[in-house]
Amino acid sequence: MGSVPDNIIVEILSRLSADEVLKCRRVCKKWQDLTSSREFTEKQVRHARPISFVQYLWPRDHNSELELYFLDEKLKKKKMMSKRLCTKFMSPCLSDHLLLVDSCDGLVLFRSDSTSKIFICNPIMQEVVILKKPYLEGYVFGILFHSLTKEYRLLYTRWISSNHNEFFILTPGSKSWRRLGTTTCGYGALWVSPLIMNKSIYWAIGSNYTPCTNSILVFNIEREEFKTLPHPGGQCFSGQCRGKMIFSTMERYGGALCFDCLDSIKVWVLKDEEKRIWEKIYDVNLWAMKEDLFLSPYSRFRIGNTQNKELMLVCSMSGVLIRHNLEKKTIKKIRAKKYKVRSHWNLCMCNYAKSLVSLKDLYAGCG
Repeated sequence: MGSVPDNIIVEILSRLSADEVLKCRRVCKKWQDLTSSREFTEKQVRHARPISFVQYLWPRDHNSELELYFLDEKLKKKKMMSKRLCTKFMSPCLSDHLLLVDSCDGLVLFRSDSTSKIFICNPIMQEVVILKKPYLEGYVFGILFHSLTKEYRLLYTRWISSNHNEFFILTPGSKSWRRLGTTTCGYGALWVSPLIMNKSIYWAIGSNYTPCTNSILVFNIEREEFKTLPHPGGQCFSGQCRGKMIFSTMERYGGALCFDCLDSIKVWVLKDEEKRIWEKIYDVNLWAMKEDLFLSPYSRFRIGNTQNKELMLVCSMSGVLIRHNLEKKTIKKIRAKKYKVRSHWNLCMCNYAKSLVSLKDLYAGCG
């Protein structure tokens, strides 16, 4: 390929997955140099195909490896469609009870409820950094990319008083957290990954004391301002709606809100944020799904995420993940692990893209 221009080589290699690019770096020094620049990394991330990142929380002792998987329909190996990650590079973290929080451009964020530590890793690059929370109480609940400054940032919140929460932001590589201010809108639900869309980040608010009119927390990344939105479908007055919502990316729409209504799952898209106009685009009948899959009527589902118009559900009694194509209305079981998921909360999932973003580069020059 000596006669092929460098820009053509870069364009071809940037369309490969990050782990394939790492193999290509071994071909020759020229390819290694072409794929090691920041510009190439950003281009490869834009082309990366979204997959699911899964963490199994049970059973695990403190000395065993983390149960982390890629869930990818293109694997198609023994119909498992999952690949367990090598997590030996995270051995310094094994004594902490890590919980998956969020992912952005291949960087995966974990929190530890038992310590003041925060963990960021790139499983493709086999890198991990350990940070400290600004306070022992409180939670880190999101990682985002600031397009203007080209920086990754973490968001953290702590409860101060009745429905008053304080927010902080940290740029990996900097030495201290920066205070954003205090709001009365509650904090993002800790069991739900946020969604980045239209230069803002969206969470379902986790507090049951927050009214339905303020049940969605929105953070403008560029202006660093908070506001709230009501969830679609009218007020439910139950205080339980926050545990039923999950935001996720969806092709063509950019993002969607999935709402678990016990016997159905309704999928909404935000058509106009200023006018607060929602449009319901799908309505999934869970009772019919149980009958089609021969599941117990007592089976419960939890929304995992959505990808390419497919809804990922966690079934607590059957021990499987269920993939439901929202357009074709097809249902497939994905047995990604040999033992059963005995509770909705024994599995965490978020959207993920394999990338070459290096934590070493983010911390270059920082002592």
